[in-house]
Amino acid sequence: MPPILFFTGRVIGVKDCRDRNTPDPFRYQQRIWYPYISPLDPCPPQRVKTYVVAPNQFLGFQPPGLPQYPPHKALRRGTLWPILYSPYPPKKTPREER
Repeated sequence: MPPILFFTGRVIGVKDCRDRNTPDPFRYQQRIWYPYISPLDPCPPQRVKTYVVAPNQFLGFQPPGLPQYPPHKALRRGTLWPILYSPYPPKKTPREER
């Protein structure tokens, strides 16, 4: 019988994730998905798809005393708090897409 998983309502923090040897959701924001590939699909399959999960999805509330970027760096990053920074992947050139 498979284990029964349920939500306890507890917010998982950064320290909790490190204690359980699971990836830190604030550092590792890119996820991988392996979609179903139909044998009848006429298009060439995409075997691996990636997506980004925003770090604010793992922060239930904004705790007081979070470290902050200096104003100039905050404007460049788009956020005042380093824990909420989510970098964009570099844009591919037309040559790399082939």
